[in-house]
Amino acid sequence: MSAVELLKLTTISGRKYLTITMLEGEVMEVTWEGFTPESIFRAGIDSMSDLAAERYPTAIIFNTLNHQGISFESQQYAVLALSEYVKKYFSIVRPEQRFRRIMVVRENTYRDSGATGYFMKLTEARIETVYVDNVEQAYTILNMQACLVHK
Repeated sequence: MSAVELLKLTTISGRKYLTITMLEGEVMEVTWEGFTPESIFRAGIDSMSDLAAERYPTAIIFNTLNHQGISFESQQYAVLALSEYVKKYFSIVRPEQRFRRIMVVRENTYRDSGATGYFMKLTEARIETVYVDNVEQAYTILNMQACLVHK
């Protein structure tokens, strides 16, 4: 599996907040780690949106297994950014496809089971959301060979 690291947000001391990797030229993997201050989280989401507009991924894997919680407002900000990407770019480039958002989360994490509130925007934007417990499951869903690009 080919993997190209597109972005890494770190502190001066080297602590990672975010890594964005493009897999097989089709899938973007976004890996968050530890506690991320709101301003850095939003900057990371903005960078992800810019990279998506340049690369046109068919799916994004959001790996949040090692990420601390973020505010509801930041969650909404991320949902809006993804929704805008799908509406402005993905729907035009691939009008016949549904975009796939795969959330890699801990087992005890809340998983939205229906389109309510701001999650409704995702359904309207033709975004399919799948929740899994590990990255290998995400690769399987996307018919990709398991590859651990972040050690």
